[in-house]
Parts: sequence; structure tokens; C-alpha cells
Amino acid sequence: MRSYFAMVVFLCLLSANGSLASAQKTSLLESEAVKVLEALPYDFTWRSDEYRTEAYIRTAIALQKLGKERAVKALKTFITKNPEATSQVLLYRMLFVAKPGQEFRHPSLSGPTTWAKSTKHSLIAIVDGVPFLVANGGSGVMAGHGDSVETYLDYCILSCDWNPLRFQPVSHEQMQKALDKLINTTEWERPLRDYDKAFLTNQIKGSAEDAQMVKLENLLAALPEPNGGRDGYEYKVEPYIQAAITLQKLGEKRACEVLLRFVRERYVEESNIVLCRMLFAAKPGQEFRLPNFGVPRLIGYSESEETATIEKRIRAWSLAPIEIVDGVPLLIANGWKRAKVPESAYNYIVYCRSSYDWGRVRYQPVSREAKRKAVNKLIRSSKWGRPLLYEEVQFLMFQINQTPDAPAPFHKDSARSVQQKRRKTL
Repeated sequence: MRSYFAMVVFLCLLSANGSLASAQKTSLLESEAVKVLEALPYDFTWRSDEYRTEAYIRTAIALQKLGKERAVKALKTFITKNPEATSQVLLYRMLFVAKPGQEFRHPSLSGPTTWAKSTKHSLIAIVDGVPFLVANGGSGVMAGHGDSVETYLDYCILSCDWNPLRFQPVSHEQMQKALDKLINTTEWERPLRDYDKAFLTNQIKGSAEDAQMVKLENLLAALPEPNGGRDGYEYKVEPYIQAAITLQKLGEKRACEVLLRFVRERYVEESNIVLCRMLFAAKPGQEFRLPNFGVPRLIGYSESEETATIEKRIRAWSLAPIEIVDGVPLLIANGWKRAKVPESAYNYIVYCRSSYDWGRVRYQPVSREAKRKAVNKLIRSSKWGRPLLYEEVQFLMFQINQTPDAPAPFHKDSARSVQQKRRKTL
């Protein structure tokens, strides 16, 4: 009998602990939801330019995880703490829907103007799970005879249904497609003007992916020019590897869009040509043509050779002015003999995109030791026209952040090593 009562007590305690843990978890979720609410712009009517779709999607997801009852509790907690805030009104339009046959009344705001014919788009328009603000301007206060943020929430609770649509994280590309669909809808009262479109476009900026785009453009801007500085000594492999990794993650279409926009706005040439040689690959049976930029001055060859011989040797290095060795893009030219009218990087990117395949080499971070091995492998290549000079070996070593004055491994038949062997013999 005692063991029976002990078991009952144990089960009761276990149930109580489970309920307590569940309550604590729910309380934590409510607290997190309130924090996400507090991160929204304070007053959407005054500062409609601060509206960002990603922030509202993230907040809606956090509230939907709680369920209707707990979400409403979190919203009321937020209202108590922030009585003047109005941003949560937009969330009501996301979290609730009109009952069948009824109209979803929009809040009585004194000021915001909308451009839509349909009342379903009177404040926000949800397109493929992306909520766009379609009202701008306003006094930022509820009309004196109308709603407060709390009374409008009460209206939503009593007169509307909880939205069955479950919001999900949305990529920047999905946001852009939803934006295009919204701009082209026929439900607008009048054709959208440029500033209307800019107002909507601004709402998908500032997302995590958009921030990644800014970071990528900064990365591209920081790429050392292949022939900048002292005879190409500015070139480093690491920034190019990082840029290639980031661009490959975007996929061909998005990566090309970023590159084209970048070269058009900043007029950067050679670094983007190098990226093209890294990211694209010739189709089977094709030759990956050089840009009509001129003739690269390859190291490992005599400058006195005839042009025909030089061009034949350039074809031996199919990715000139670089050579990719075990995932490391090494520069093998220390300049160009420029064409009279060189091809622009923009045109070369467009050509590569239309004529070649997206590269099969997937770039990965490379250790310093692996870079050093790649340089040594290139130094010992049989494709050179002659043994590399000491200065040319240094040129390659400098690309992996070894200073030109540091000791460099010699090609067994390089000019400097041959001289050293002769001295030892004497």
C-alpha cells in the first residue's frame, strides 16, 4: 500500500514538474516575443520609411509559435509597457483575418494614405507571405473618436479569426518576386509613381541577405587589383578566394547581377576579369577566351619572343592571367600589353554568362600551408618557357602573404639556384 501511495505521489510530482517546465518555456517564449516587438520601429505612421518586411515576418513567426491566447497576452504586455507605440497594429493585420463573408475593418487612423482600391490592401498587402506597408504618412495617433491600439486589438480578437497562414522565413529573392508582383497588380487606384515604388522597395532592404549583399560589395571593393602597386605585388589570393566562395553561395544568376552592378557603378576592371576566370568554365570542346583587354605579360618567358610565340604559350595557360592550383588562384602575369580599345569587364561578364558554364570548382578556405604547396607546385610546372627567375618566384610567394624579401623556395633549375650551384662547384 505504501509503495502504491509513493508511486502516486511520484507521478503527481512528475506531472507538476512537467507542467512547471512547460509553463516556464511558454513564459520564456512570451518574453522573447515581447522583445521582438520592442525591436520594431516605434511609430509606423510617423516613420513609415523605417518599415522592414523581414522584421515583421520575424515577429509574426514568434507570436504564431505561442498560439492565439499567448500571443494576445504578449501583445497586451507590450501595449502596457509601450502605450504610445503603434507598430503592432500592422501585426494585427497579419495575425488575424476577417471571418467568412465579413470585411476586415482597418483601424481609424488620422492620416495614413493608401493607394489601393481594395480594402483588403488598406494598410498592408501580404503577397506570398511577404507583408508590404501600402500606407505612408500620417499623424501617428489614433483618431480621437476611433481606435486605440488596444481597442483595435480587442476588435480583432472578438470579430476576426486567427490567421491560418503560417509565416515563414523568406529569402531576399522571394521578397523581390513578391515586390514585383505587388507593383504590377491592377488593384492600385492609380499607377504607381517612382517614389511609390522606391517606398515599397525600401521595405525589403536591411534584411540579412541584403546586409550580405553590402558585405559582398565591400569585399569586391577591397579586392587588390592584379597589377596594382609594384609590378603586381598588390595581388593576394585570399581576398579572391573569399569573394569566390561568397559569390558561389549566391548562385550564378544572383552572383552575375552583383558583379554587373558593381562594375557598372565603380568601374573596376581587372579584379572582375580574374573573378570571371575563376567562376566560369568553358564548355566541353570550347576554349575559354581571354578578354579583349590586351596580351598578358606572363612571367617565365622572355620578352624578346615574337608575338605569335607568346600567344601560343598563353593558350597553354587556359585561365591566364591566373592559374588555379588546388583551389588557389595564382597570378602568372605582371601586367598587360593593352589593346587600343580594351573590352570592359562589364561586357566580359555578360559574354561569360552567355557563353560558358558556371564553374565546377567549388572554392573552399585554404590553409597557409596548402597555399605554399600550391605555389611550389606551380613553380615546378613544366609549362614555363624557361626556369623562373628568383624575382618571379618571389612574385608568386608574395601572393600568399610572404614578403618579397623573405626566403623563397627555388625552382631546381631557376637562374638563382644555377648560380649558387656554380659557386659551390668553383
